[in-house]
Amino acid sequence: MSPGVPPSVGDATPRVAIRAATDRWRDSVLAGVLFAVALWHVLGAVAATPFNRDEARWIHRASYLQALADPLGPLWVEEGRYPGTSLDERFPLRGQPPLGGYLMGLGLLLQGRDLATNGFWNMDHDDAWNEAHGNMPAPEDLLAGRRTNAVVAALTVVTVFFLGCALTNWVGGLVAGLVLLVHPLLVATASIAGSDPLLTLLVALAALAAYRLGERPTWGRAILLGVLLGLGGATKLSPLLLALPLAALGALLLVQARWRKRPGSETASGRFGWQLVALPAVAFATFVAVYPYLWRAPLAHTADLFAFRAYSMELQAGIWPNAGVESRAEALQRVGIKLGKDFSASGWVAGELGERFGADWRAQSRGLDLALALVGAEVLAFGVIRRGLGSGCGLAALLLGGEVAGTVLGMHADFARYHLPIALVIALCVGVVAGTIWAQLRRGRAHSVPR
Repeated sequence: MSPGVPPSVGDATPRVAIRAATDRWRDSVLAGVLFAVALWHVLGAVAATPFNRDEARWIHRASYLQALADPLGPLWVEEGRYPGTSLDERFPLRGQPPLGGYLMGLGLLLQGRDLATNGFWNMDHDDAWNEAHGNMPAPEDLLAGRRTNAVVAALTVVTVFFLGCALTNWVGGLVAGLVLLVHPLLVATASIAGSDPLLTLLVALAALAAYRLGERPTWGRAILLGVLLGLGGATKLSPLLLALPLAALGALLLVQARWRKRPGSETASGRFGWQLVALPAVAFATFVAVYPYLWRAPLAHTADLFAFRAYSMELQAGIWPNAGVESRAEALQRVGIKLGKDFSASGWVAGELGERFGADWRAQSRGLDLALALVGAEVLAFGVIRRGLGSGCGLAALLLGGEVAGTVLGMHADFARYHLPIALVIALCVGVVAGTIWAQLRRGRAHSVPR
């Protein structure tokens, strides 16, 4: 200690450094434990999950990874190349973006499989017909694809933990991660080979990147956020649109800087505004870069992707009338049913406890996590009002709220897997409630300690 320096001042910096190192160590340990438990939890359901014919499509798309070696080759030319009896057979490249296929290919290769998989599953025929025509994936490929998604789900749980820590504290992050870990919809979607877990991971990563950008705006962080949104669009299209409200906020900041009669490019507000305004360009460039089908006509082929997606949703609503959604009010009602009744983290916990203690509390407990999430959303909204929409809290909330709104607005056919990103938001909002309560308890305890 330096002579003449009071102990409270001289020891402040070392104490802060030690506390920060301790917090980083604690968070790293918790993240590692959450990853291991989540992976074990999802892998436990992999072998027992019945085959879903969508899995055959995604295992088939593993060949896209090999096709990247020739991005200008004929495989990426759709017009007139893919004859078939079904709409999906004729337009496979606009039917689904490719990133989920790339992930399946990488997962197969890392587990010792090759990319020569099954044929394209024809939805107009039954399982027996498709199996006879070589469209059923090999059991080893199916398990490899499912294990790949189990890893993605575990990474999503860890990302939600860190996002909860950023928005509140380590307790909020831990509760958010645990709620998502036990959520039955996460297990149901991650124990099959598909792209929905990858979409949810990229949405979570984008929300975390948005938080970091709002806390300390830099061009590097803005580019990272744009890249994540572009990769999300290359998985399920919707994250590509999330760049638009962020860019609108950036334009508002630029107008504000101009109104204050200071050159926008020379102020912090102006630089931050330009970083947000650039997000759609970065996201779209990333989206095009990873999808060679778009290279020949980026705008026209992107429009084809969105149009085909909207048309396929209408077809699905017609084929399965029970899944059809007639209005946005009904879409909200479907969200409440799916995540408050059919797939509820609190209902799952009650069921597990009931099996051990001989009491069935599932009926009373279903929807508790959804109710808590609504409270957490209000707390989060208050934080946004207090800190500003351009804060880290504000950007993360804007991005996640945009994903929820996009899911509801675009829901013309209701399938459980579409709700997975909303389940992520529910878990995070429950974590916000827990983190806020913990912070209040600590604050009250600190005030009660005599000085």
